[in-house]
Amino acid sequence: LNGDICKTLLENESKASQFINELLTHLRAEQAANTMLIARALTNLFSNELGEKYLIKQSHSIIPKALICLPVSKKNTQTALASVF
Repeated sequence: LNGDICKTLLENESKASQFINELLTHLRAEQAANTMLIARALTNLFSNELGEKYLIKQSHSIIPKALICLPVSKKNTQTALASVF
């Protein structure tokens, strides 16, 4: 993900939390496509230094919310979720 976009999303703690929480509210085990797309968005967001720092700092709140949709049967969704962590 573009570094400027990540900076914009993650530089403000409340803005980052609001964005990630909005994504996570749409996670549903029965909606594999949504889950896969959300996991890919999180993977992209956390794929740079700023994103990694944010994920480590907020892992106690992000990881349990992201794991709520497990188990998943779709291979693409499994791969996307595994990529987040």
